[in-house]
Amino acid sequence: MSRFSSRLAVQNEALEYYIDEQLAWTTPIDAILLIAEYTTNAGPYVDDYFIQLWSLEDGVRLRATITFYSDGRDDAFRELATQMKADLSFGLLGSTEWDSRILWPPPLSGHKYFAFREIKPVTWKEKLSHRFFGPSQEYFLTEEAQAFLKTHIAGG
Repeated sequence: MSRFSSRLAVQNEALEYYIDEQLAWTTPIDAILLIAEYTTNAGPYVDDYFIQLWSLEDGVRLRATITFYSDGRDDAFRELATQMKADLSFGLLGSTEWDSRILWPPPLSGHKYFAFREIKPVTWKEKLSHRFFGPSQEYFLTEEAQAFLKTHIAGG
């Protein structure tokens, strides 16, 4: 799917993400605040399924997006689930439309992560794209996800 290779791994109580075998980022597992999954309608020839993680490290909020199709994903998430003592089962398998779901933390598990809004085509190129590829969407965090992150990032 991607033009690059990607790999997810758990090493020494940290989640690591590699792009073309180079470490792109790492975050301690105990710093992870939220894990979500989302799909788009862009498939099947381009990536259309993603995982997004939020962490808080040294008072700095970090957001990372990875392709669902990363090598090692299943093993990494099995280990994450064990260390976090949580069910991190993916729920959007087979989705071909815009959708989203929070996997962790447990109080938000299964709730929507993104709100989606269709972008109305205005130019002739947008109208042509809309006709052949379907509607374009803009997306943003749900109010619930925003409130959770704001509360936990602000420390209150």
